[in-house]
Amino acid sequence: MKWTLPASLVFLFLAACMKAPDPAMAAGQPQSAAAPLVPSSPSTPQEPSTNINFSVPSDWTVQKVNNGFTLKKWGLPGGGVCTVTAVGGDIGANFQRWASQFDLGNKQWKRESLSGAVYATELMRATGTLLAVAQIGGGEARRDWSLIGAAIPETPIGSLYVKVLGPAEILAAQEGSILQALKSLSLDS
Repeated sequence: MKWTLPASLVFLFLAACMKAPDPAMAAGQPQSAAAPLVPSSPSTPQEPSTNINFSVPSDWTVQKVNNGFTLKKWGLPGGGVCTVTAVGGDIGANFQRWASQFDLGNKQWKRESLSGAVYATELMRATGTLLAVAQIGGGEARRDWSLIGAAIPETPIGSLYVKVLGPAEILAAQEGSILQALKSLSLDS
């Protein structure tokens, strides 16, 4: 009986410290296609009404964004995904991290500059077995998948990264459209 009061006080203290869930997050409000794209990083100067102009292939579908650094997300045919994120860090380190999500076999990932883009853009390409499948909904590793990634370090809202993952055959067929979208990516407010 002498432990009842201290145990009760500890329980009440812990219960008082818990934060109730944010009603907007709990409701799972969908993001509209024209929603302002504002990174959540407080260290990045930003305009509250900045929108991204990024023309994706017509068979991509807008998906709900479920974290603070992803600005836009689309589903691709074959279960793939495209995300636009506002994250910092070294381009090479980010590309290396993306490459480590694949078993590339005896292949190497490739890095190159994208000429003719509105903003300076670095590309990264890899093809192999996608091991990090949580980003596409989980399940088994995906054989013969590709990644076309882009780092756009100097936009008015800071660094942007575009990551397109999907079956190699589908990304090969859409590569021209993806590269054109990356070249024309722009921001307005």
